[in-house]
Amino acid sequence: MKYLPYLTTVAVAGPALAHEGVQVVPQGGKRHVFGFSNKVMGPLALCAALMFAPFFGGAAQAQSAAECIEPQQQQLMNACAQKDYEVADAALNSAWKSAKSFADAIGEGDALLDAQRAWLSYRDAACEVHASPFEGGSLQPLIRTTCLSELTAERTRMLLEFNAY
Repeated sequence: MKYLPYLTTVAVAGPALAHEGVQVVPQGGKRHVFGFSNKVMGPLALCAALMFAPFFGGAAQAQSAAECIEPQQQQLMNACAQKDYEVADAALNSAWKSAKSFADAIGEGDALLDAQRAWLSYRDAACEVHASPFEGGSLQPLIRTTCLSELTAERTRMLLEFNAY
């Protein structure tokens, strides 16, 4: 069994190490609060503050897919839309790699790269215009991010079709 100081464990890997046969023990020093030294309590308090920060103000974060089924708060809607966009962007990047390899193989890699750059500029500009009527309002990020997701998914389909030729 390995022993690691608690502070090291929190900073490096969190409590997951306890499930891997690593026992977490407090670092040396006198124990003051909850059995931990003042050396440990400062960083522990910071970790606790960071862990609970999303629940107290600031941007709401979507914790699960279930929360995004029918989000009721605007911040949660924005966070869910952002998650959707991140998924769409990851799919686009994957499709891009395959399409670029195929385009290179048929001698059209540079043309596809130019087209992709032009499309990215178009997508970003189109979504800015689409969301502009809501500028400064709480709906603006949702409208913009939803537009980005939809256009990104459409482009992903096009790249996958190109790669299937």
